[in-house]
Amino acid sequence: MNCTHHIRNYVSIICIAPHKCSHQRKLCVDCLYEHEVEKKQTVSDVQKMVVSKLKSSRLNDSSELTMRRKNFKEMLYATKNKLKLIWKELAESINQLQDLLEMEDKFYMNFIKKNDNPTELSNTDLEKLVQIIIGKHLLTGIIRKNLI
Repeated sequence: MNCTHHIRNYVSIICIAPHKCSHQRKLCVDCLYEHEVEKKQTVSDVQKMVVSKLKSSRLNDSSELTMRRKNFKEMLYATKNKLKLIWKELAESINQLQDLLEMEDKFYMNFIKKNDNPTELSNTDLEKLVQIIIGKHLLTGIIRKNLI
């Protein structure tokens, strides 16, 4: 293949340096000089180097590659299932919080409508009223509602 910048020259070098310049990776001898990269950042026989790297990484060992793919798929499947479980638990927690808030709202509305005698309420309900009086419970309830 001839160089696009120096038509008479044959492309014989590939630049492997981080590429942020206007030059292409395919270089002829003149382009190499103009590109101003170090010789160690170029490769003249790319095919041999790629084959060598692939062999050294054992990618040609199909049983190892198959095992790695299988392990990766299993990990993805397990992660997906764990995320589904987390999402389900989160949705249940949110629903429980909404139900709790709804119950509290009903309690407050019933108390306002019925105008019950506080001394006749259960200790739990009386505690709720005391918290409202001191301003703690109602305020935290409003904050919790805004969070959901």
